Parts: sequence; structure tokens; C-alpha cells
Amino acid sequence: MKKYYKKYLNKQHNFDKSIFIGILCLLVVFSGIFGFLYEFVFYYFNGGMKEFFWRGGNFLPWINIYAIGAIGIYFLTYRFRKNPWKVFFGECYLLWCFRIHIRFRNV
Repeated sequence: MKKYYKKYLNKQHNFDKSIFIGILCLLVVFSGIFGFLYEFVFYYFNGGMKEFFWRGGNFLPWINIYAIGAIGIYFLTYRFRKNPWKVFFGECYLLWCFRIHIRFRNV
């Protein structure tokens, strides 16, 4: 398995423009729907499992901020795709900085 993973990382992936735009569109749709399902389940259990909270955006079952975040993460971490640990710890650091900024801003 390690051999196939190394081969995948070293391979140069070249997509034409229409395939690349299609991949980005699928990323937006799937991440937006995942965000909707995540928040639906979270607020269902957080609300005592008594009522449903439909937290969609634009009258659709998806949430835009998850889609924007997925595209942002894709473009910010593409350079480091050969080192997944850098991607993981870099994202942890960015989220930590964001959390600190939000906490001190609301005081």
C-alpha cells in the first residue's frame, strides 16, 4: 500500500480546464451537503432530539461556508500535498489562530 501511495504522490497530475472545473464543482457540492448533514445531526442532538433544525442555505440542503472552506483548504494546501503532516499541522495552526482571533475580538 505504501508503494502505491508514494507512486501517487510522485505522479504529476495534469487535468484540462473542464475536468479541473468539474472537480472543483463537485468539491463545492459535496462539502456543502456534508456541512448541512453535519449541522443537522449536531443541532438535532444538541436540541434534545425533540425537533429538527433545517440549517440550509439558499433554500437548498447545503451550507455555503463549508463549500468556501473546502475550496480555500484545497488551494492553500495543494503545494504541500506530498507531505500530509505539513498539511495537517498547518491547518491546525490556522484554525488555532482563527480561534484565538475570534476569542479576543469578542471580549
